Amino acid sequence: MIQPVPLAKPVPARRRRVVYLDILRIAACAAVILFHVSSQFWSVTDRSDPAFTAIRFYDGICLWGVPVFVMISGALLLGRDEAGLFAKIWKKRIPHVLLLYVVWGFIYGLFSGESSVRELVKAALFGYYHLWYLLMLAGIYCILPLLVPIAKDRKLLRYFILLSFAAAAVRMALKVPALTRFGEIWANVHLYLVLGYSAYFLMGHLIHTEETDVPASLWAKKLLLYAAAILSFVYGIISMDYEYLSLHYMFEAAAVFVIVKDLYGLAAGKRRKAPGADHAVRSAFIEKMSGLTLGIYLLHPMVLQSLDRLFGLNTRSFAAWLSIPVITITVFAVSAIITAIIRRIPVLRRLVS
Repeated sequence: MIQPVPLAKPVPARRRRVVYLDILRIAACAAVILFHVSSQFWSVTDRSDPAFTAIRFYDGICLWGVPVFVMISGALLLGRDEAGLFAKIWKKRIPHVLLLYVVWGFIYGLFSGESSVRELVKAALFGYYHLWYLLMLAGIYCILPLLVPIAKDRKLLRYFILLSFAAAAVRMALKVPALTRFGEIWANVHLYLVLGYSAYFLMGHLIHTEETDVPASLWAKKLLLYAAAILSFVYGIISMDYEYLSLHYMFEAAAVFVIVKDLYGLAAGKRRKAPGADHAVRSAFIEKMSGLTLGIYLLHPMVLQSLDRLFGLNTRSFAAWLSIPVITITVFAVSAIITAIIRRIPVLRRLVS
């Protein structure tokens, strides 16, 4: 008698990639590098120097990078299954982020020439200038269970984000000399929750879950958002206000997120009518590059400084208008290559993933 063959266990379906989020992640990573490259000699550049105008311009157009990173995390995490959420946060996500912070702080301590145990421990605890992002991310993970119910309730979600924009607007208004005296009153309101990065986290979820095919009224709102974003870019360049939680960066980040999502939606619609292998190749490349962005972010200050130390290549090597984008592309590419190599080494790959 033929014995029945036991059925194989079903292979879990791979989570579907959201390509436009991959594109946003790559763009945000490039924007962060652009800011750090353009700021390389910010403190020692005279305002009368033509290079200062280039620095001011590039700095003013790229600070949406970090907010968009946070929005991507919100888009991906807030829509997931809540089962075992507390365990996932405290046993996996937060320990891994803190481990990255300590290890990379130690690595940058070595890179900076520290040799004593005391200084290396100090470097691991206080981190390098760009590693603050990891601590901020750990903080958001801590309050993630509180954000999930807000994200579930569409009305509550919109209220939270609207309150965040309103609070940011008040804080901006208080920078006007005639209104600064009211700052002490505003400080006593203590709206810290809606003024933090949790606003970007929830905003990413809201935009991500909005329907692509929208009525004319929503397109009108989008046009208003784009207009506000353009004004925000101009304000950022003129004011040199580089606070990530400022109102103008909230508009910029929202507009960049919406534009990339809409453009990708339109492109995907056309591809559905005329599918081809070329799209698959491009998506695979985007996915691979997106997977390298954490390593690129962690490595790029080291690469930027090494280019200067080893080859004398910096934003003063030639005209700033050209040197800043050229060095940005170089730093991104070199960091990506190094990250790809590290990811192939089993012992080290978790340092960049």
